[in-house]
Amino acid sequence: MAGRTRPIREGHSVALVMAGLPSDVTDLIADERVTFLRRARQQYIGRIEDGEVKLALRRSVEAAGKTIEPEALELAAASIGGFAYMLQLVGYFMWEEA
Repeated sequence: MAGRTRPIREGHSVALVMAGLPSDVTDLIADERVTFLRRARQQYIGRIEDGEVKLALRRSVEAAGKTIEPEALELAAASIGGFAYMLQLVGYFMWEEA
């Protein structure tokens, strides 16, 4: 699900990007307490190529001043299987372990 970027203070834009399992996303959007999600624009992005997954993970790690072994990067990409939700989940646990 992705929301449109809109200017906020001092002309800066903000976007909220979340990934989730379809059934959980449907349940969340149906919740009356989160009306901002129903107004957001949903976008199905499909599977993410392994090369893009590895690039995103490596850039995130390097941006934090850290490194990742090629074998760890391959294992992470294989376990993600191209799913945005899994990229979010695996990335989170990698960060926690580091």
